[in-house]
Amino acid sequence: MLPDPDCRHGYSFDLLEEALGEERFDELMHWMGGQTLMLCDGRRYDPVTESYTETHEAHGPVVYAWDVKRFLAGGPILD
Repeated sequence: MLPDPDCRHGYSFDLLEEALGEERFDELMHWMGGQTLMLCDGRRYDPVTESYTETHEAHGPVVYAWDVKRFLAGGPILD
């Protein structure tokens, strides 16, 4: 069973590789070819102040939870 996402945007690569193992993680990355990833830098842009504020830990590349669930269920690529 996969743990809960470690980022509010989804799963970090580190967590996915740890949870899935190297081989299954590589399969996910192949499946993700052409899919949309999120780059989490741990901050949010405020258009009013035109500046960034730190919001949480930066996770780097993040896979959306719905894509991970679809991959694990054997579903198709939708993007």
